[in-house]
Amino acid sequence: MSVNLIQELSENELAVCGKPLPTAQFKLYQINFKTTGFETLPQSYWEFMKNLNGVYYDGAELYALNPETKTFKDLLTINQKFQNTDTILLGENDQDWLVFDADEQEFQILDKTDLTVWKHNENFEPLAAYLLRI
Repeated sequence: MSVNLIQELSENELAVCGKPLPTAQFKLYQINFKTTGFETLPQSYWEFMKNLNGVYYDGAELYALNPETKTFKDLLTINQKFQNTDTILLGENDQDWLVFDADEQEFQILDKTDLTVWKHNENFEPLAAYLLRI
C-alpha cells in the first residue's frame, strides 16, 4: 500500500477525505459486499479504504463505504445500480471510471463514452492517483 498517496490526500487542504469506519463496521461492510454477489476486491483496495473512506478532489471521487454524509456515493449502492458483478465501479471523474475487472484481476481506467480501457494495473493506488489527477 502506498502511504505516500494516503498521506498526500490527507494533507491536501482541497481534498475531502472520509473518516475510516470502525473495524467491526468495516468488516461487516466487506462481508455484505461479497454476500450481495460482488467479486472480492483485492486487499490493496481494502487497505486504502481502511485509511481513507472515500475521497473527493477536484471533481473526482473515490466512492465510500457507508458514507456518513452526502459528499460521497456509497460503493455498494452504486454497484447495485450498475448491475455488473464482474466489473466493480470504484470511483469516477468527468471523463473516466475507475473499476476493478474481476475477470482480468486488475484495476482499470475506463473512458465513460465508449468504455475503452485507458490504463490498467494490478495495484489500486496508481490508478486512484490518475483518476484524482494527483
